[in-house]
Amino acid sequence: AVSLLGGAALACALPAYRCVQRRAGFPTPFVVAPWLESRARGALQTPRAILSRSRLLHAPRALAVLEVGCGSGALTVPLARALPPGSRVVAVDVQGRMLRRLRRRLARPDLADVRDRIRTIPADAHRLPFGDGTFDAAVMVTVLPELADKAAALREVRRVLRDGGHLADTESVIDPNFMRYGRVRALGAEAGFDVAPRSGHWASYTACMYRHDL
Repeated sequence: AVSLLGGAALACALPAYRCVQRRAGFPTPFVVAPWLESRARGALQTPRAILSRSRLLHAPRALAVLEVGCGSGALTVPLARALPPGSRVVAVDVQGRMLRRLRRRLARPDLADVRDRIRTIPADAHRLPFGDGTFDAAVMVTVLPELADKAAALREVRRVLRDGGHLADTESVIDPNFMRYGRVRALGAEAGFDVAPRSGHWASYTACMYRHDL
């Protein structure tokens, strides 16, 4: 009976959470960081699949990559390991607690091989502290639905990409704020991106958006 009541409470609370979160635009709570890093979550949404769909595996040269909304680094470490030598990953998040957790992880001996390739910076996606054309690519994983002004944030990401660079936005139905591809495509086009067809399927996909200057 207790488990049934708990399930019913969760079923009622989830739609309310989604409604409030979408209106307010607040980030994923720090309390879920262990779940984001867990093997169970990784099995549902593997970093390798995300990186493959993001067109960041087997890069022919060193890249400067921005990860927007890195959280506690579930993708950050696999991303840094997958890139060619000389690459760098700049991981930004609006939550200081998430970044501190990531920095503690990077201090572990088993992550010494990627520690120097990752830089963590507290930053808001709507106001990125980088110059125009700083990065070759950018990635976001289930972050876009959490942003208060999605189009403005996408314009800001586009600004810091070089001409020909791309943003890989990954969305998954396991996220409470899942956003369908059609909506992501429309927002990307509004921000000035050339949006490629999605890679993956409707419930878990990556949309690559390119900056092409005239």
